Amino acid sequence: MTNSEKNIDALEKQWIYAILPEDKPGYNSIRNKIENSIVLKRQTLSGDPVQGSYKLILAPAGYDGNNPDTYSTTPISTGRIKYDNAEVYITISSYEDDVFEVEIAKDMSEGSPGKLLSVETYAAWEPGMKAPFDNSDVREIEAVKNKYTLAVAPVLKRIWLYEYETGINYLIPLSNFFNELMRSRKIQYPEIVSNPNYLFANLDKFEDADFIRALYFYNKYIRRLDLQLELKEKPERKSLFGLFSLLKTKKR
Repeated sequence: MTNSEKNIDALEKQWIYAILPEDKPGYNSIRNKIENSIVLKRQTLSGDPVQGSYKLILAPAGYDGNNPDTYSTTPISTGRIKYDNAEVYITISSYEDDVFEVEIAKDMSEGSPGKLLSVETYAAWEPGMKAPFDNSDVREIEAVKNKYTLAVAPVLKRIWLYEYETGINYLIPLSNFFNELMRSRKIQYPEIVSNPNYLFANLDKFEDADFIRALYFYNKYIRRLDLQLELKEKPERKSLFGLFSLLKTKKR
């Protein structure tokens, strides 16, 4: 990779910053880190000249850590940017504190994208607001008072966790969370446990405590977030056989 290729393109940086709100301390901190980053890797995901997609790995200059491809990522922002002549979809994930993966999918021909029309992103959401993208209803679960709110958007079929201190909305992968929700509720019917959309079609069947319990176990096993969460009731003690079976199924 040449020196010029190691620099983040000005338009790429504009897209990245668009879904990292400057007025939220957590996202602003990420903006500052990316400002001083280089492109460690560029990977083409689709070579279509109009509807192309690619991935960037961003790291501090002089980074000499492990290969980021060996890490799991934590999604921290995703959004859609509309122009007169283009649409851009972008997702930013964190490998570690200052190494980021950016996936960009754009529908635009060569030349200027034109006038910026709108930016839609989960990062802009705060408790009390409608869902981004479609302005639909959001169910809010107070996971930890004044610290974390879990948001469930049934129309969008998305779940995220709002952190009050940083303003960051952590996007939660549906399948992993749903598995923990089913397990903690002891739901074993194959037609349900194999269908994560069941949650959104039957949202009123789940209490806030069910979501908090699922979040606890999701984070306990996946360990993606530095989340201090306690359950009102103690989890049941698992037998060695049950634990062994659980570990065999944890292929995420």
